[in-house]
Amino acid sequence: MSVVTRGPKVGPCNICGTTGPLTEDHIPPKGASRLSQVAMMNIVDLLSIQRPNKSTRYSQDGVKYRTLCKKCNNERLGRGYDPTLIALANDVRAYLNSTLHLPAQLRAKTKPNRLVRCVVGHLLAHGVGEHRAGTMIDRLTDYFLDESLSFPEELKLYYWVYPYNDQVTIKGSAHSVRYWDSFAVFMLLKFFPLSFFFVLDEPANWRIPFGRLDTMLTKSIDDEAEITIDFTNFPQQRWPEAPGESGMVMHGDGATGAIPRTS
Repeated sequence: MSVVTRGPKVGPCNICGTTGPLTEDHIPPKGASRLSQVAMMNIVDLLSIQRPNKSTRYSQDGVKYRTLCKKCNNERLGRGYDPTLIALANDVRAYLNSTLHLPAQLRAKTKPNRLVRCVVGHLLAHGVGEHRAGTMIDRLTDYFLDESLSFPEELKLYYWVYPYNDQVTIKGSAHSVRYWDSFAVFMLLKFFPLSFFFVLDEPANWRIPFGRLDTMLTKSIDDEAEITIDFTNFPQQRWPEAPGESGMVMHGDGATGAIPRTS
């Protein structure tokens, strides 16, 4: 099944639900990722060794979906939240690209409440016609639109360095560490140089050894904090979208990947 990225020219916004002209949202925002010309495909094809091209869609300007109204795209994301993610991504990218011998960890100052809402907004933009399409998405939509709301308590948000030149965007897949035992629904955004992993109702027996952003969130949108970027502790490239030796992942049609276009 081919990747569908262009919603109707006029329709309901994926985030606020307002019906009107729709605009293209870059996922992640311009300036946060270095991908330009990309081949987009569903996650099954991305994970295939041979990478069949039956689902491939080409884009000249990164991963983008026509799903958001102008207010959500330009005002809420573009002016409100995107600058925070772009600044953090640039700091981490500069660290990775440095030829100097640097410490294994970076303490980066950011505004976590804006950072998380930025990632949430772009994940909500992923997928055509998906306004309030499920409990997890509903809770994150409320959180994005109302800055007075706390991050949903049933969710955890992990982050880590992603030093690979591709992208994965997943909006509602299910992961199990041991086949049919202890499933959890997750959302995922991975691009050079960062990964963001939302887990709904994480099973008690899971032990995810990465930093969390949800524990740093406050009520004030502009509160600042230092987060630790660890350049030694990150998983293999295809976790969590591919299972481990004893695990299982179930993906819906909206799980996608993108790689640089080579021809």
